[in-house]
Amino acid sequence: MDRPKQRARVLFLLDYGTQEADVLTAVTAMTGQDRVEVQGLFVEDTDLLVAAARPGFVEVTIGSAGVTRMDQEHLHQALLQEAEQKQALFEHTARLNDLEHRFRILRGPTLETLARVAQPSDLVIVGRSQRAGIRVRSGRQYETVVDENIDILFVNEPWASGHSVVALVTDHFRRDELLKKAELIADDQGLALRVLVPAGLDVSDLTMSYSIIPVQALDAETLTRICAALDARLLVLSKRGVINWKAVLTGLLNGLSCSLLRIGV
Repeated sequence: MDRPKQRARVLFLLDYGTQEADVLTAVTAMTGQDRVEVQGLFVEDTDLLVAAARPGFVEVTIGSAGVTRMDQEHLHQALLQEAEQKQALFEHTARLNDLEHRFRILRGPTLETLARVAQPSDLVIVGRSQRAGIRVRSGRQYETVVDENIDILFVNEPWASGHSVVALVTDHFRRDELLKKAELIADDQGLALRVLVPAGLDVSDLTMSYSIIPVQALDAETLTRICAALDARLLVLSKRGVINWKAVLTGLLNGLSCSLLRIGV
C-alpha cells in the first residue's frame, strides 16, 4: 500500500510590511507538491516595544492603525489589531485555495523569531514591501534567515505583476531541480520562462527546451536590470553557484522590482 505523501510545510511571515496574500495561490507550484499546509506567523516585535518606552519615539503607522501616543500599551494594542487583520486576510485566502492552514502570534525580534521557527518548513515566505512605514528592512537584515538550507520567497508587492519567471543557472549542480521548480511556477501562473546563464557555461542540452539568455556579469545591478527588461514577476536562483550569492542576494533585495525565490539547494 502506498503511503500518503507528506504535506509540504509553508511558513508565511505576515507583518506590518506585508499586504498581499495572493502569493498563496502559487504555493503548490513552488513546493512541487499537491498537499500543502500553510502557517501564518505574526511577530510582536520586542525591539519596537522596547523603543516605544524610550523618550522621543514619535508617531508611526502600523497598517491602518495610526499610533499617536507612543507608549508600550498603545503600541501593543495596535500590533494586536494589525495581527487580527493579517490573520483574517491570510485565512480567507487559504480557504479560497483549499489549503490547510493555521496562524500563530509570537513575541520577539521579528527576523530572529522567524529564523527560529522556520527550520521545519519547506518554504518560507516573507514580504519585501517598499512602502513607507515602520518596518523597511535592508537585504542585509535578512542574513539570519538566508543561511538556512530551505527555499525562501521574498515577495515584492503586488505579487501578481510581471509577465515572466526568470531562472538564474550558474552551474550544473542540481540545475534540473531549479529549472523544474521555475517551470512549475511559470506554468501555474501562466507566465513565460526565461533562463539566464553566464557566458561560457555549456547549456547546449537545454537550448531546445528553454529560452536561454547569456549574461556577461552576475552582479545585482545587472540582474536587476535584466529582470526589469524582461518584466519579471519572479527571479529564481540557487544558494549555490559561482557567484558570491549572499552579496548578490543582499543587493537584489535592496533593488529588485520583482519577487525573488532563493532555492536552498
